[in-house]
Amino acid sequence: MASEPKWEKWRLMDCARLYEWVALLARLDPDSIRVDENLYAWSTVHFRVADENFWDLLRIAESSVIAGTLTCHLSSLERAGMSEVLMPEFLRWARSKGLTIPPELAPAEGIGTAASAADATSIQGIDGLRDLINALGGPVLGSDPAAVRSFAKKAGVMKDGDNPLRTPRTWSRAEIEPMLKAAIESWRQRETK
Repeated sequence: MASEPKWEKWRLMDCARLYEWVALLARLDPDSIRVDENLYAWSTVHFRVADENFWDLLRIAESSVIAGTLTCHLSSLERAGMSEVLMPEFLRWARSKGLTIPPELAPAEGIGTAASAADATSIQGIDGLRDLINALGGPVLGSDPAAVRSFAKKAGVMKDGDNPLRTPRTWSRAEIEPMLKAAIESWRQRETK
C-alpha cells in the first residue's frame, strides 16, 4: 500500500505527471507508486497500487484529457497517466469535477506568483496578468510580455494604445476574470478542433 505523501515537496511543484496529481487526490505518496513500463509495448504502463480510489480518479482524469477538459502541459499520447499537467490546471479541473482536494495540497495555491495572482483582488502588471491566465487554466504564455498583451487584447482586457508608456497597470480581478475565462474557453475550443 502506498504511504502518505510528503506534502511539502508536492506543494512546491509547478508541474507533475497526471498519475502523481491523481495519487495526491487519493492521499497517496506518488513516490511510493511503482511504475512499470513495458519495454516491448511502448504504450503500456502499469502502476503498482492497490487503492481503488486511485484507479477511479485516474480513469476520470484520463477521460477528461481525452475530452479536452483537462489540458496537459506536455502530452504523452498513448501512455495513460504519464502526461504532464500544471498544478493550477489540475486543481481547476478537480474543482470543476467536485473532487475533494486534500487541504495539504490546497495551500499550494498561495505559493509562487501564479497562485498569488489567482487569490488577489487586484492584478498587478503583465506578470500578474500572465499568472492569472495560467491559474485560470489558460495557455502557457512564457516570459514574453507581448504574448500576454496579445491574449489580453483578444480577451478585451487591454486595447491597442491604451497604455502607450507601458507603465505598470492594475486591474480589478472581478472585472477581468469573466473576460479571461471566456477567452480561455474559446482558446480551448480552438485547441480541441
